[in-house]
Amino acid sequence: MTSAHDDMRLYEAEKPDDATMAAVASLDLNTGDPLLLCDADEVILHFLDPVDNWFEDQGLTRDRETARITGSLKEASTGRVLDQGEVTDALHHFFEFGMQTQPAVNGALEGLNHLADHAQIVILTKLPSRFRQTRLDHLSGLGFDYPVIASDAPKGVLAHRLSEMAGDPIVFIDDLPPNHVSVAEHVPHSHRIQFVADPVINKIMPTLDVTHYRAQSWADICDEAMRVLKAGV
Repeated sequence: MTSAHDDMRLYEAEKPDDATMAAVASLDLNTGDPLLLCDADEVILHFLDPVDNWFEDQGLTRDRETARITGSLKEASTGRVLDQGEVTDALHHFFEFGMQTQPAVNGALEGLNHLADHAQIVILTKLPSRFRQTRLDHLSGLGFDYPVIASDAPKGVLAHRLSEMAGDPIVFIDDLPPNHVSVAEHVPHSHRIQFVADPVINKIMPTLDVTHYRAQSWADICDEAMRVLKAGV
């Protein structure tokens, strides 16, 4: 998921920056093997609970019944709603100093390790590229030893480039509908699975027609991904 959830355009760039494209170029992918692109926040890492706890430690508060951060993040002492620039700063502060507080989602590591026997895995996470190494280090510390591509550009653009470096099928796992729309536009032959780890947000997050399957657990994800990978289309 993007790190700002349904206000994902908070820091969306038009295209990937040079650092991101260099990271993509460095990947050792096989054009003959399937590719699985997996989001990080609220897919393999819990995000909303850790970031809300981080905000509270910074004297901020947010309505936990919504995925929105912009418009709901306030100063706890005054109730003043932070403007977009302040929200961006608060999120970037979390990415830099608080990312290590994000625990793995139940079943995610085991699930990806199982799927890695059948497809090439790339973690495609939506956050500014300067935080890529921080995320890579954190994921590695949790046992996720997979390449990480971090960018605030539309996911479909990167998914398209990555799909050119691998074989079919292409499986895409993400929590946010706009990311599914972006990947459907740029990689229409991909198989798109939606999963939202946060139980509150899972109840209110919509599923669009461009999504092929809505999973409720990593067991669901593995079953659906394996069905597609075994079919080979």
